[in-house]
Amino acid sequence: MMPALLLGCGEPSPSSNVIISGSVSGTVLEEYPDQPVIVLISHDADMNAIRNDPMNTLIAYAGVDPSTRSFRLDLQDSGLLPGDTVFIAAFIDLSPADRAPYPDTGDWIGFWMNPLNFSTMYTVTAGENNITDIRITREIFDFQAAVTGTVQTDEIGGMLLFAYVGPLTSLNPAALDPDRIIGYTSLIMTGSPVEYFLPILPFGFDTPIENVLILSILDSNQNGLPDAEDKIGYHTAAPPNPTAVTITEGLLTDVDVWFF
Repeated sequence: MMPALLLGCGEPSPSSNVIISGSVSGTVLEEYPDQPVIVLISHDADMNAIRNDPMNTLIAYAGVDPSTRSFRLDLQDSGLLPGDTVFIAAFIDLSPADRAPYPDTGDWIGFWMNPLNFSTMYTVTAGENNITDIRITREIFDFQAAVTGTVQTDEIGGMLLFAYVGPLTSLNPAALDPDRIIGYTSLIMTGSPVEYFLPILPFGFDTPIENVLILSILDSNQNGLPDAEDKIGYHTAAPPNPTAVTITEGLLTDVDVWFF
């Protein structure tokens, strides 16, 4: 197994006792049995930053053991501290080269996602962080897109906002397919409307991406998890039904979100 290579480490810290381990899975692994599978840890999910500025974006990367499909990255000299948040991804490198590996167009990728609130950012703890399984299910495409608008509510509390490729059969968060979530952000509502910026991940769907719903969950009981007490909001041009949008290259504006 390739040892973890640390990038952009900064000053080592005696408190940086962080190890991230887990495994990978996916039927696509059987299609490319001889290609390397790489795990990367980065400060965020910005693929352009990972590609163009790896020293300031990537924290570490390592190869997956092909016999066990497992990985273990010792980050004790990375400067990473318990409580920091990271993006953890695994990808099949179909065009390996003499450079720091990064997910490229045509590769296949999977990433850690919190199944309870759909966040793609993992909060590390001291010692071993076993994130279990990363499913490699999404092809990587080459586009940059984002959605902006205003969340129209006078509520107070934390809010989850995400882009979901329909069809949508239920507004129950438990019924959502994680592989159809293509963008995620969080907001703090302060009692008045708040503008948002929602980056779209270029994974799994290529532009134009039709039938995309912009959904939000207001954490009414402040427990950090979607549940029955929370309020559901969405973009609509014909209340009270959600209205889908089409994601194309660039910025889609004025996609306001309402609660009913």
